Amino acid sequence: MKIALCGLGRAGREVAATILDKYSDKITISAIFSRPCSNKIDKDLGDFLNRPKTGCKVISIDDTPKIFKEEKIDVVIDFSNHIASMKMMRFCQQYHVSMVACTTGYDDKEMQIVKEISQDGSFGLVLATNITLGVNVLMDLVANAAKKLPHFDYQVTERHHSLKTDPISTTSINIARSISEALPKQYKKEIPINAVRAGGYVGYHEVLMVGENERISIIHESFSRKAFAEGAIQAAFFIKDHQGLYNMLDVLNADKAI
Repeated sequence: MKIALCGLGRAGREVAATILDKYSDKITISAIFSRPCSNKIDKDLGDFLNRPKTGCKVISIDDTPKIFKEEKIDVVIDFSNHIASMKMMRFCQQYHVSMVACTTGYDDKEMQIVKEISQDGSFGLVLATNITLGVNVLMDLVANAAKKLPHFDYQVTERHHSLKTDPISTTSINIARSISEALPKQYKKEIPINAVRAGGYVGYHEVLMVGENERISIIHESFSRKAFAEGAIQAAFFIKDHQGLYNMLDVLNADKAI
């Protein structure tokens, strides 16, 4: 499978390293895209991974059409930002290249565009607000709990590193939404979210479910960004042979992709 990476931040670098270390017999990194003004342009992937030269250089996202024509990319894994992600999504639609979008921060208008362009059958898209396999299982578990225990009180707590800029993560919002949507109509309520920004937390989400006489707590914690990489790679193997819009639960419910 030929992979292109869009974005070479911490998560993007972890995806690249995981592919080189673990999946080099199954995956080739054929291109790396970054914003046109980036100081990463023309530098070798190895420069960012403290490794020897790989021969794969970072190029501008504006050169995507040329690369898509030359390299016949199978899947783009995107860890950029919502602006670059939307731009890449348009290219993927035009050139029928599947995409795993791990970026967050889309506004309502962008989300509507994402749904429209991904459902015309021209390419496959996994839209993953949190790419880790475990946190998607957590969402499935708490939705089932909410159906069975609608009279319980629910709260979501998240902990992330001190440099994370958003006050509440998209993952926590989606966890709370999955609980609220699963509750019967008469029990519908807003699910509180507590957000902590401290130290070097990679990602921690806890759902507290409390009744009058008992408590259930479900926790997911990412110990490193390798969890992001593994989820993104699993999604890439899945979407390579699919068209339309999918999420990580679709990936998890499919037959083993790798």
